[in-house]
Formats: sequence, C-alpha cells, structure tokens
Amino acid sequence: AAAAAAAATTTTTPSATTGDLSRAAMHSRTPKHGETACGDDVRSGTVFEQQGHARNRRPASPQKNACSTCNVVLVGLFAATVFLVYWALVMQTRAETYSRPRIPVSSGWKPANGGTLLPLPVQPPSPYEYEAFMDWVRGTNWSAVQGLKWTPTVDEFDIEMAANTGKFAPFLTGKDMAAVKTTMKSINRLVFLEESMFSGDLTTGSIPGTHLYILHKLISAASGTSNPTLLDAGCGTGLVLLAWVLLAGEGSRAVGIDVDAETVESARRHMLNPNVVTPRARQVLRSVGVQVHVGDALDPVGSSASANDPLGLAPGSVDAINVGLAVSGTEALTPLAQLLRKGGRLVAPLCRPAAEQPPDIPTGKCAAWLEVFEKGVDGSLQ
Repeated sequence: AAAAAAAATTTTTPSATTGDLSRAAMHSRTPKHGETACGDDVRSGTVFEQQGHARNRRPASPQKNACSTCNVVLVGLFAATVFLVYWALVMQTRAETYSRPRIPVSSGWKPANGGTLLPLPVQPPSPYEYEAFMDWVRGTNWSAVQGLKWTPTVDEFDIEMAANTGKFAPFLTGKDMAAVKTTMKSINRLVFLEESMFSGDLTTGSIPGTHLYILHKLISAASGTSNPTLLDAGCGTGLVLLAWVLLAGEGSRAVGIDVDAETVESARRHMLNPNVVTPRARQVLRSVGVQVHVGDALDPVGSSASANDPLGLAPGSVDAINVGLAVSGTEALTPLAQLLRKGGRLVAPLCRPAAEQPPDIPTGKCAAWLEVFEKGVDGSLQ
C-alpha cells in the first residue's frame, strides 16, 4: 500500500502559458491492534509485536504462510503496475506539452489529409517540406477546387521569388537573410491562406515579401537576449508569431492580439496543425511559447476585451513589435511603445499623406509605407 501511495503523483494539463496542477493523495491503512497487514487477527497464530513486547501464539499453518506470501507478491505486482502506468502517462503528457506551442484550442478539430481543410483533388505532401510542397503547388489546378472565392498563384508561396525579384527584394540583404528565408520555407503558408481562399477576404494575411521584410527588420532585436519576446499587434491568422519563435529559437516567446475573435481562434488552430511546419522546425516548438489573445491591437494592455485574458507583458519587457494595421501617425503607437524595451524595434505601416492616397481607396483604409522604429534611451520611437 505504501508503494502504491508513492506511485500516485501529479499530472499536468497544458494551457495557454501555464499548466494547472491537480493533486491526488493516497493514504495507506495502518493495521489496528489485533490485525496484521494481511487482515489476520491474533487468533490466527500470526506473530506480531506491540509496544515492544512480542506475543506468541501457536505457529501459523503452512497454508496461512502461503497466503501471506501470495498477498505480499500481489501487492508488489500491483504497485509495480501502478508505477509503470503512471510513468507512461507522465511521459505522454510531457511529449504533448512540449511538442506544440502552449495555447488553448477548441476540442474536436482535426485537419484533413496534408493538414488542410480544402477539398483539394490532390492533397499536399505530408509531412510538409518546402521543395515537395512547391512542386505540388505548381501542379495544382486551383480553378478545379470548388467553393473558393479567391485562388492563389504560385508567388503566394514562393519564398525565393519574393526574396530575389519581389518589390521588397532590394531591402532583403544582410547577414540575417539566409536564416529568415530558411525559417519562412519551414512554414506551410497554405494553412494560413485557407480562410482567405474560402471567404475572399485578404486582410488577415500578407504576401511573402512583406513577411520577409518584417522578420528581417525585427530579428536583430533578439540578439543578446535570453528569452526574446515579440508582440504582434493585429496578428491576423498568426504566421508572424510562428515565424518569430522559429527564427529566435529556444526560449523565445510570441504574443499575438487581434480584435476579431474568429481570427484569433483560427490562429490558435494553425499553431496546432500537424502539417504547419516541417518536422525539423517542429522540434524547435518544444522550447518556445506562443499566446494569442482577443483585444485592441493598439492598446493591448488597456483594452477591455483583454481584461480577462491578460497578456502578461510588463512595460519595457518586449524586444520587438509588429503592427499589423495601418496607423495615421506615431502617436497611435504610444501604448505599444511603452511595452517596448529601450533598443527594441517596432515595424508599423504608416498611412501616406492624403495627397498621395489613391482615389479608389476604400473607406477606412489607406495606402501606407512600412516604417521601422527603434526605441531610444529617452523612451521615444526613432
């Protein structure tokens, strides 16, 4: 019974950032006066000690001794079985906890073959690998896929094309670009484009060149820090969150916030899609943290939507910030700048002057330039 008690322990349930610990206690029963551990009383002839005095009765029968021996063996086997079951459960829990970003997700969600929800005539290769995936993309007849309101072209997935000939190509140079391209190739972009293909809404994603540029400008902020942290304000379906932790590596953290609850739920699903990254990249996800919250992207700490779902970010604790929506001026970035550490970097699209706006721009939107800021020693964005 004591061995069985030792085998009982805690189990961990993964959650957004922490595991809730539940405890179960087991108590062994101490034999009372007149009983043995096998339940025999003094009349059985069992020898026992009490208060330092030995009381002897007639010798126990061989049958009784055999019973006692069998019971001891059975108790030992039971204890060993409980321990083995417990150890197997612990190992399984640890594997599940560290094999994926620690974020909540709705139960019952399972992707189709190849990790996609699209009704494709030929499913993408699984597990995901960039070169094999690109061969599949080039050979896919997207017009034959039923129910799509938007069909992508090859350049939506081609990282080399974006890095070498895209509109951001002149800015994609330097020592970090090789690592940035490798990281982007390790992510299955199709997973993040599915909602847009069904809905026709392209506001939750960006072209590969934009993502390459953002990561290239922000990753230097991770240098020299033990747990580099990114805040993606207006994170959409979460591709930049995933790219940051893969690029920054072990101990890194990415926190996303978006005003739309359905978009946040999509981001959470994508993080747990088994085919969202290459098998090698999935190993990195065991040592990083990803969170996605509902709230005001430009005022994440003060927004009422996130009051019951705190970000866990202290002022000056963030190394890099990506802003996923255009703002009219830097004053709109003040709440975000407070979270940024001195020397940290922030990338945000700033609306062009009114005179430079296209005449057909939709109401509530603007043509913008991506601007890169660094927080100075005086706390201002420079």
